[in-house]
Amino acid sequence: MNTLDDTYDRLRYFLRALCEFDDSLRVSLAEVRDHDSALEAQWQDEAARAYRRIFEPLVEVTEHYIIQDAPRFEDLIDQKIRQLDDFLHGR
Repeated sequence: MNTLDDTYDRLRYFLRALCEFDDSLRVSLAEVRDHDSALEAQWQDEAARAYRRIFEPLVEVTEHYIIQDAPRFEDLIDQKIRQLDDFLHGR
């Protein structure tokens, strides 16, 4: 049976993992975009256009997550951790 203490610990571990994931995603996306920009000037055939039709929407969705969703998710979990901490310690 899980206790609130277990939930508190799991939320803290989850937030740490989520933040690490978000940070890695930010770095990886920046690296991929840099390499893509360098490649774009040299690769301009039909295959490149097909690639762009797939790649650009993926970048847009990922940027949306990084800029808007990730901070909201991190804040939500952090808020739940603080609320549970207050409850567990009688504040």
